[in-house]
Amino acid sequence: PCFTIAQKLNLMEVADHSGRTAIFCVSTTGCFETVKTLLKDFSTKEKWQLISMQDNIGQTPLFNVASEQYGDTMKTLLGDLTAEQQRKLIYLQDRNGQTLFHSACVKGISLKMVMSSLRGTVNNEILAKLLLIRDNKQSTALHIAAENHSFELVLWCKDNFHSELLIKLLGFQDSEGQTLFHIVSTKDKADFIASFFDSLCSIVDLNTVAEFLAIQDKKQRTA
Repeated sequence: PCFTIAQKLNLMEVADHSGRTAIFCVSTTGCFETVKTLLKDFSTKEKWQLISMQDNIGQTPLFNVASEQYGDTMKTLLGDLTAEQQRKLIYLQDRNGQTLFHSACVKGISLKMVMSSLRGTVNNEILAKLLLIRDNKQSTALHIAAENHSFELVLWCKDNFHSELLIKLLGFQDSEGQTLFHIVSTKDKADFIASFFDSLCSIVDLNTVAEFLAIQDKKQRTA
């Protein structure tokens, strides 16, 4: 071979001015076969060393992969790591306090890829803890999903978690004092708001919804 494993590892650890290595760059393209090629000669320990590297804002390659919904790339990155290592990456928060789950919600697109990649790695209890994580603005993944016109995550929660946890999630207020309801109500789309509340009423009763709607943000505004 042209390079020894040690030399190849040193090359793979070289980062640009943003703190991003070759794995970061390739992962953002969704070329999982190239990712496989870059990682194939390394041990689990060395793969962990490369995949857990953080850029200047504290993100690993998995953040962009989650945001772009590259399922095969995510499975390739997580595949050979131990369950403990996978969970550390999943729980990791960047400098904005966001996890890769927050990142996946930014574009408001399908979460099926993320969930299928995490299956077998984490159970519903761990996923519940993941959903309870708030970023520096006190936003959960649900806040971000709603901000981006996506209520798929709410429906997924309805199918997988008990009502007590859902009520806790729905009642969280961000740094502006806003709940999920405040965010949804600012959307200038009647069909989106109607769909959200139709989904919600299948999860909790009307009295609970009324209590949520009465919550005031820091400007004393209700939804």
